[in-house]
Amino acid sequence: MRQHDKHDVCQLPTFGLSLVLWMWQQDITSPHALGEVEAIRAIVASGSDGLLAEPHDGRRWELFNSVEQGQVIARLDARLLSLQLVTQHAELERLKAEVDAAAAKLTLDFFNQQRDHLHETIRLAWKREQRRILVLEKQVQLASDRVLVQRLSAIAERTEKLFRQSSPQLRAASELDAISTRLAHDEVAQRIAANEKTLAEEQRQLDLAAGGFDDYPDLKMPEIAPLLAPLKAAITTQASRIAEVQQQIDGLQIRAPFAGQVAAIHAWPGQRLRLGDPVMTLASESRRYIVSYLRSDQALRPQAGDEVRVRLRNSATVAADTTVEHVGPQFEPIPPQQLRDPRIAEWGLPVRVSLPKNLQPRPGELVELVFRHGDRQRADGIR
Repeated sequence: MRQHDKHDVCQLPTFGLSLVLWMWQQDITSPHALGEVEAIRAIVASGSDGLLAEPHDGRRWELFNSVEQGQVIARLDARLLSLQLVTQHAELERLKAEVDAAAAKLTLDFFNQQRDHLHETIRLAWKREQRRILVLEKQVQLASDRVLVQRLSAIAERTEKLFRQSSPQLRAASELDAISTRLAHDEVAQRIAANEKTLAEEQRQLDLAAGGFDDYPDLKMPEIAPLLAPLKAAITTQASRIAEVQQQIDGLQIRAPFAGQVAAIHAWPGQRLRLGDPVMTLASESRRYIVSYLRSDQALRPQAGDEVRVRLRNSATVAADTTVEHVGPQFEPIPPQQLRDPRIAEWGLPVRVSLPKNLQPRPGELVELVFRHGDRQRADGIR
């Protein structure tokens, strides 16, 4: 019994040394900090006021559906804009009548005061305002045609899809509908192209008319400017309204800013939206780097280029080496998911680490980081 005790006592130094070596090894491999893989997430908002329209193909979005960058994910109903354009047409006709009336009144008021000079001044002023009206008319026509070509494009896509899916007995009728719709679409597109050229020419003529009026020698006719001022203000107002309608037309189609998956749906067809209202949240599958935070009580002070060991939390054997890209300039609040205790706020120095190519964590995933630099100074590891 005494020999047995003596043998145990002899073995104690060896056991203690092994225990110390084991504890030292475990401390070396413990992580210095947690890092979070970049997660790109964006809320796609409505670019205009309007009613969210039903999808042309009848298929509504569902969670985790994949979307491509630039893909149309929602459309706003264009009927409200069409009514606004009708109102713009009527307002422009009224302004045209007022411009004509102003020209006639000017002619009568100044007929006896240097008639030739006054007549030329009136002609230039009238020509300039008429050119502005013509430019606005072309802009309204272009806006109407753009709305129409969007609708025809959607109808053409639907009819062509029906043609491809229809039975041979119905294919002739479907093909006729598809061809008719496509021809109507092409006709409007050609009209848009022609009107764009006409608009450029009208703008050039407007510049010439404005230059002719501005360069014409002044004469003491103080009544002209006050009389035309209300018309100029009204025309400027209409120009602003048309520009606003054109911007709304551009916002009818809501496109995905990047490729990813549907993470949340905030609006459904039939719902009225205001400019900036959220429509859908998209989550990207791409990630570029890892962000970690080092506490002030950690002695570690990494620099750009230092080596970092990145490990997946669910498997300590899955790891890869990478480097520090950037170190933040000041301490910042640490995100809740990286806190030691979620109930206690902490501050840390942000560190951006490049993502290892042979490690594929998911966006937003937490990983363990071991910083290696210089004399391998240690920091307090998280437990």
